[in-house]
Amino acid sequence: LSHPTPEYFEAVSSLAVSKPHTFIAQELCNTIWPYAAVYHYRVDSQLSNGILQEAIQKLESLASEQIIIILWSMVVLNSINTESVVPLFSEISKRYYSSQNTFQLSRKSLSQLHQASLWYSEEHHSNESILPIELREECFT
Repeated sequence: LSHPTPEYFEAVSSLAVSKPHTFIAQELCNTIWPYAAVYHYRVDSQLSNGILQEAIQKLESLASEQIIIILWSMVVLNSINTESVVPLFSEISKRYYSSQNTFQLSRKSLSQLHQASLWYSEEHHSNESILPIELREECFT
């Protein structure tokens, strides 16, 4: 390939893999999303695991849409097992129930949340959805 994209992603990955602990919430999303959206066929597992672990540590500072971006990215990258992302799904569910009348997500985020939920439920042969039924229904309205 003469396109510089693979080299760019490899260079960023090698620099970022040791730094997720220094990232603020938006930087976690800004780092993992391009791998999922543009370069989804390869990602350093240390990078995806590091970003996931930092996201879990920083759940309180992440906006709901940022959590969903990270969840969706992990699905596209197919790099994280279901048990690893349960804290992110749990946080979204907790926020939904604690502010049900004011819980707002964009259509895109609801779609990505639904896709992530389906993928983790179906691909990992789970008998039940990782999202509560009320929140799943919200993804369809």
